[in-house]
Amino acid sequence: MAIRGEYQTLRNELLAGAMLAAIVPILLLLPFQRYYIQAITSSGL
Repeated sequence: MAIRGEYQTLRNELLAGAMLAAIVPILLLLPFQRYYIQAITSSGL
């Protein structure tokens, strides 16, 4: 099924796909957030 119809953009499917694409990085970041912040502060960025 295409995201764009003939005369309209299927916004529900587009937003659902964006939500699924955003969940993966969030789920990877949350458990390792402490180490991520430590790495940024120790590198001086």
